[in-house]
Amino acid sequence: MTNRALLEVLDLSVSFDVPGGPGGARREVRAVKHASFELDRGETVALVGESGSGKTVTALSVMQLLPYPLARHPSGSILLGGQELLGAPEEVMRRVRGNRIAMIFQEPMTSLNPVLSIGRQLTEGLEIHLEMASGEARGRAVELLAMVGIITSSPSRTVVRFVLVASARHSPALGSLQRARFVSSRRGRWSPPGSSG
Repeated sequence: MTNRALLEVLDLSVSFDVPGGPGGARREVRAVKHASFELDRGETVALVGESGSGKTVTALSVMQLLPYPLARHPSGSILLGGQELLGAPEEVMRRVRGNRIAMIFQEPMTSLNPVLSIGRQLTEGLEIHLEMASGEARGRAVELLAMVGIITSSPSRTVVRFVLVASARHSPALGSLQRARFVSSRRGRWSPPGSSG
């Protein structure tokens, strides 16, 4: 692999040690075997496969969100801009997650926290990663929600308050929740197609 890609997943294997072996011992379940792919800036890569084929486990490996030490990597390397993520300390991963990489889960009802307001889930990353003040983050969240069509570009204060205060479990529009999760994953660094931003 020449010219370093933004993300390189090389020979990645993932195993889980689970109960159920002979005599009550743990047994190994191999969830991913020797997966490799690259992702360049601005590129989209689709992980396609049947249910249980390891797509989510592969993505969670990149984010280092598997249940370690039950999960382990018998082989592989995950490089983000040349920085090894596999086995990186949690402090390093906290700076990477939601800032340099993000994951949009397929099911919006499980990707947003039903206890927190949608507004809080959108503004939290802006405040942490972009060091925005609370009011600034709230304003940017409204802009982003308008960009993905959840609210109009000039919503009333009542609509803004409702959308930002509503919890994910009380919103009937699953498509809207998925778009909200997309906005949240981008942490304010997104412009609609065709814009100069």
